Amino acid sequence: IRNLDSSSLQWVTKVFLPMLNDEDPLMQKKAYRVIKEVVGLHADYFKAHWNPISKSIRDALASCPSGVGKARLGCMEVLLPKLVDMLPYHPEALQVMGSFVGEVILGCKEPNHKAREVSFNLTVTLGKMLMESNANPATLRLL
Repeated sequence: IRNLDSSSLQWVTKVFLPMLNDEDPLMQKKAYRVIKEVVGLHADYFKAHWNPISKSIRDALASCPSGVGKARLGCMEVLLPKLVDMLPYHPEALQVMGSFVGEVILGCKEPNHKAREVSFNLTVTLGKMLMESNANPATLRLL
């Protein structure tokens, strides 16, 4: 995934985003891992396609079984800091972030120790990043 061009990345997201709603938990885990790599390695591509990627991840919560929680939180571990960086340019990213924050906080109660750890670390990191960002403090209260 590291060396893909934009058209290949479009193909990858077109294939893997629908797999987030697959009935097979293994397919969902693979999809979350691939999307995590796309978001983490290709910042320019994510900046251009952040809305559909974020919306697909948000909408996939309903079909996410408990065994996929760690992979989902791992994906959000890469996604949410990217959204924080986009706040000065895309204030509407705050609404998308708000839809994930509750899930991240509830992840601190996950039965899986590694998922709890990822969720806790992400909560702390997200708080620090929001405080350091140039986001409007009145807007942050809405989160």
